[in-house]
Amino acid sequence: MDGLKYIGKYFCGCPPQVVYHYVVETAPATGPTGVTGATGVTGATGVTGPTGVTGATGATGPTGVTGATGVTGATGVTGPTGVTGATGATGPTGATGPTGVTGPTGVTGATGVTGATGVTGATGVTGATGVTGPTGATGATGPTGATGATGPTGTVEAAQALSAYSVPSATVTDGQPLVFDRNAAVQGDAISHVNNSSDFTITQPGLYYASYNCSVSPATGTALPATNLLTLALNGSQLSNGACQHLFNATGQSAPMSASALFSVTNVPVTLTAVSSGGSFVYSDATMNVMKV
Repeated sequence: MDGLKYIGKYFCGCPPQVVYHYVVETAPATGPTGVTGATGVTGATGVTGPTGVTGATGATGPTGVTGATGVTGATGVTGPTGVTGATGATGPTGATGPTGVTGPTGVTGATGVTGATGVTGATGVTGATGVTGPTGATGATGPTGATGATGPTGTVEAAQALSAYSVPSATVTDGQPLVFDRNAAVQGDAISHVNNSSDFTITQPGLYYASYNCSVSPATGTALPATNLLTLALNGSQLSNGACQHLFNATGQSAPMSASALFSVTNVPVTLTAVSSGGSFVYSDATMNVMKV
């Protein structure tokens, strides 16, 4: 074409189209434009050029909005039952439930036929003897027998006893025996006591009884409160059944004390005394009586 210069061609679009590139060449000295001529006849379409190279894939666009959920389809036909699985392990036994209410007693059944008599068992142990019955009536008195010969005259044992006492008041220290200054009565020779002595000597075996009584008060200087224990002793050993005691809380306090004991003498001679303990105490109006029984 006049005035057009062909530059080249390229492909664009999808599918790709051939585009021809021309430029218009300007005349050096153009006169006024003439009247546009009539449009010429369109030329025939050119041959389609070869397909251009596919361009790179564009970036993926954003995901579209999720469409509404479709209508649920009809339930399908139930499939065949599967094979039964193996039985699981048995679980632990549950706690026992509470015992139910006892039901009413059933009707008593008819008595069964009596069985045959069993073999006789062994004889049981003899039971305890029963209570003795009441004594029968006394029989008639029999005739009196002949008087027997008179036996020999027996001997009467002489009484053995001694009583001693103390006139003046006397202070007795802890663990010491009481002193009796004189005897009031002496019977026999089995028991002896020397005036102003604490010892009563027994020289015959046998059963003896001794008793004493006195008035006691704490001596000056004795720490109070103080408990006085007065005991009978045989050869220095206390007779547990011949003791008495008293608690003193104040100076000048006085109390009567007495005790007695029954004791057996096997080996002789033995010495009987009345022993004071618990501190120093003053004794007055003391009396000791000893006798063989």
